Amino acid sequence: MKKIQRLLGGCLLVLIGAQFLMAQNYQVTGTVRDAREPLIGASVAIKGTSTGSITDLDGHFSLTVPANAIITVTYVGYLGQEFTINSDSTLQILLQEDRLDLGEVVVIGYGFVKKSDLTGSVSSIKSADFMNTAVSSIDQGIQGKAAGVVVSMSSGQPGAPSSIRIRGTHSINGNNEPLYVIDGVFIVPESNVGAVTGPSLNPLQSINPSDIESIEILKDASATAIYGTRGANGVIIVTTKRGKAGSHNIALDYNYSIQELRHKIPMLNARQLAELGNEATDNAGAPRRTIYASPVNLGVGTDWQDQIFRMAPMQSLQVSARGGNDNTNYSVSANLFQQEGIILNSDYQKGNFRLNLDQKLNERLTAGTSLNLNYGRLRGVVTDAEGAIPSSVTSWALIFNPGLPVYTSSGAFTFQNNTSQPSVGNPVADALLTQQVSTSKRLLGNVYLSAKLNDHLSLKTSIGTDAVITNEKAFIPNDIKRGQAANGQASLADQQGINWLWENTLNYNRTFHQHSIQAVLGHSMQAYHNDFLFTATSDFSDNRLGYNAIQVGADKTLIFNGNSGWQLQSFLGRINYSLKDKYLVTVSTRVDGSSKFGAGNKYGVFPSLALAWRLKEEAFLKDVDALSDLKLRAGFGIVGNEGIPPYSSLGLLETTEAYFGEKEIAKGSGPATRQNDDLKWETTKQFDLGLDIGFFNHRLSLVADVYYKKTSDLLLNAPVPYTSGFSSAFFNIGTMENHGFEFALNTVNTTGSVGWTTSFNMAFNRNKVLNLNSDEGIPAEPLLGITGWTVIRAGEPIGTFYGYQTDGIIQQNEDPGQVPYFNDYRPSQGDRKYVDQNGDGVLNELDIVPLGNANPDFSFGMNNSVAYKDLALSFFIQGVVGNELVNFNKFNLESFDGNQNNSTAALERWTPEHPGNTYPRANVAPRVNTLSDHQVESGSYLRLKDITLTYDFSSLVKARVDAISSLKVSVSGKNLVTLTKYTGYDPEVNRFVNNPIAFGADFGSYPTSKIYSVGLSLGF
Repeated sequence: MKKIQRLLGGCLLVLIGAQFLMAQNYQVTGTVRDAREPLIGASVAIKGTSTGSITDLDGHFSLTVPANAIITVTYVGYLGQEFTINSDSTLQILLQEDRLDLGEVVVIGYGFVKKSDLTGSVSSIKSADFMNTAVSSIDQGIQGKAAGVVVSMSSGQPGAPSSIRIRGTHSINGNNEPLYVIDGVFIVPESNVGAVTGPSLNPLQSINPSDIESIEILKDASATAIYGTRGANGVIIVTTKRGKAGSHNIALDYNYSIQELRHKIPMLNARQLAELGNEATDNAGAPRRTIYASPVNLGVGTDWQDQIFRMAPMQSLQVSARGGNDNTNYSVSANLFQQEGIILNSDYQKGNFRLNLDQKLNERLTAGTSLNLNYGRLRGVVTDAEGAIPSSVTSWALIFNPGLPVYTSSGAFTFQNNTSQPSVGNPVADALLTQQVSTSKRLLGNVYLSAKLNDHLSLKTSIGTDAVITNEKAFIPNDIKRGQAANGQASLADQQGINWLWENTLNYNRTFHQHSIQAVLGHSMQAYHNDFLFTATSDFSDNRLGYNAIQVGADKTLIFNGNSGWQLQSFLGRINYSLKDKYLVTVSTRVDGSSKFGAGNKYGVFPSLALAWRLKEEAFLKDVDALSDLKLRAGFGIVGNEGIPPYSSLGLLETTEAYFGEKEIAKGSGPATRQNDDLKWETTKQFDLGLDIGFFNHRLSLVADVYYKKTSDLLLNAPVPYTSGFSSAFFNIGTMENHGFEFALNTVNTTGSVGWTTSFNMAFNRNKVLNLNSDEGIPAEPLLGITGWTVIRAGEPIGTFYGYQTDGIIQQNEDPGQVPYFNDYRPSQGDRKYVDQNGDGVLNELDIVPLGNANPDFSFGMNNSVAYKDLALSFFIQGVVGNELVNFNKFNLESFDGNQNNSTAALERWTPEHPGNTYPRANVAPRVNTLSDHQVESGSYLRLKDITLTYDFSSLVKARVDAISSLKVSVSGKNLVTLTKYTGYDPEVNRFVNNPIAFGADFGSYPTSKIYSVGLSLGF
């Protein structure tokens, strides 16, 4: 009996123990997501075991775990997290991206490698870095995001192009823009040229930023040498989104924005201008002008800036569908973008359609395509036009007499300014009545066929095209000031450029024992052909039909057409070798042959070598837990530049006319250009030394590079003696260097329910022209009658400004006769003084000195991303430091002559009662424009480029509507805060940004704007 009792008691204890143990098993459910969306297929597992689960299409998981179990949550490309479980739990897990995940794949030229195997200098930007913001083109998404990459805006005009410089300026007359490779298709420089008559269209606007998966920026020669003659300025590889097997989703994205002028330039009102005008004539001993009689009765008058600027809407709508199965992957998207400009009658619209398709034909063959269709339409107003007289509605609005109304008493536009001759026209009339429209149609894409020959060898052939058709129409009516002289003018321009590219590559990939080899061998053929037609007429008796009836113009002003083209053949190869995953070697070579160069110099060879050592994999560092990565990189390579016009090496003919007597004209052809059979590639040799280091499981990571670049055989359209019969010809003359240091720092500041990451980059670059074979240098074209305001000279950086140093104002206790003077002007008290550099008492070109430089000392960008549950905040700060700009607007805005309106600086002008030492006296007859350090201003700025707040309603909506997989709402602002000392509209706008000889000037430009946006993203 006792034995039975003991047996029953033991069974009871076992049951109680089992119940107790069962009570210690907990149910854990939750969702795994990143800052944007749920993560599908994330691993949720009990640490140290194989027990676990993966997240479903909505990021959900469910798992039973014992007491005190530690579960790990991991996902490729993200930092893992761990949680200790002591009760039934529902977790909302936010994973932060591992921006230096060593397993991440990085696209390089003609292939890809793991980030850990990179030997060159490459920056990678993901689509998430510029989503949910008002970004309309690739260049806007790149700005400030990569070290050593400086993006400068040429204009705030909607659809306007920008300039991108990777590690400095490398050429004078050659191309300085990087090579863009979009899904394997090259964007040729010819598609980046400006318009014939109207505003330029940005070729990068043809790619919808929402379609982009990643952007890789290849910066050093070891990374770009595979692109040979196009690699000197760096390479930007754009990869668009493709479908993925096992998923099907539809997305709708909408963004609405309001734009406004960032800030107005403070100007004189009607009374203040009249007082200035009267004082200017009094000081010169001239009679007062009747238009300035009784200033006290004039009041404030018209604010012409308010009349041309406006609040302007901008909106974007995109619909996309992506998905696939084991055999077919697809991605289809359509986008409509509309932007009104902040200046009257300016706007830009574009439509995009993209198809990416990959089809597995059988076990060995795969075919596919990437096609992008784009239509763009830009309506513009005249800005950024240089000359002796300002030709820009922004300049006219600033200098127009505020005492005049926009409309006369009869309801017609006020025709012209009344303060000076020659006068300028009514800016409102010019903006509203001028017709200026540019349209473009673009087909960009390729088709490919890939064959897997065996487990290690594959062959791919691809045929691509970039075909652009542009059309420009312009009409200036005869009833506005600008059309008065020609009695109206109309012009039409058509251009068709077709680029085709055929590439064949053989890829080898094999790993055996401790060795890994990736190799590519290829052949490429490319050709470009362009046709253009331009016609213009003037003298219109009727404005009503405008450019739609150009034949109405009685004077057939100009008609010309032509065509051009070039061809390029290339052979390329690269080997990536890895030993033990820690010793890395990359060797590449490209041989390019171009039709642009002389008979004996058509082919060039561009090799590179890069080495990397992953010290973290060495035994003496492998067990150092705090150190998660350490890699040294070194590379050397030679790249080229062939960015000159076709036929530059040939002696070309042009039509000419000869006159016999008074009426007889003989037409024929004569030599136009000098032949140069020795013309060859511009060559850049570059050395790069880099360090990649990470700490604490990559929560702190740094990528740093120091580099030196020397460009020789500069392609230069140099003057030649007139006795040769020509004015200029292309030669290989001179050398230039760029050297610098850059780094990118990424930190994961917090993880868990609140995630906070920071990325910061900074770059320093120094440029110098070493040799030009010319003592006089290369001057820019005169502006406002000023010659030599910038000159390229040996021993100085490109973009150096030259002029006179100021020395204050001549005060009442000074003798003007003892002040250095110009031969054409004797100064008086209240006039500006200039430094006599050589002490001869006379001011002339011998006293001109360098005043500044358009190149920044350094550029930087910093982005912070903070996420808490379904709320995410990001803010991006960007800027440049140490560059100067020539503010040519000051010559008009600080003329102090009463011949145009002035800025409020005129209120601080010198008078006997208020003898300041910064601004001179009023004078109706001052000396001609003199460039000095007063017009050269600091272009440094720090800007809150973007701030975005996003809330994810997905978890709330999916519980009620199964069909909706995600719903996010965002609000953002761009350019909200700018810290700068620059007195113009914007330090970022650079009038001649694409001209290495003349960049760094601000004159009548279209200003940039502040942008306030709200966005909606809906997924099904």
